[in-house]
Amino acid sequence: MPWSREPHDGWEAPEPAHGGVLHGYQSSRPATKGWTQAETAEYARLWEQWRETAARVYTHQYWQHHRGEDAIKARQALKQEPGAQPVLEVEASKPGQDDFAATG
Repeated sequence: MPWSREPHDGWEAPEPAHGGVLHGYQSSRPATKGWTQAETAEYARLWEQWRETAARVYTHQYWQHHRGEDAIKARQALKQEPGAQPVLEVEASKPGQDDFAATG
């Protein structure tokens, strides 16, 4: 998706007086036509899904049994349960010749 919801001309960050980059990053954005109607609708749908899911979790009966510090401990314990966090497969790549420093 484009970086801006609305059409925007974008900008180029000015060069810092000392050279290099400002605060460790270069801030600039290309011009954009903004989001399409489909992108706007998808964004709204995803946020609504997030709100509904958050409400279901927050109001679940499980939490009636936990208050204060006990609720924090219970949340942390749930995060450690199998399947609580998705496992992403990371394909290991073999190092290439550019991954090693030249030796003399």
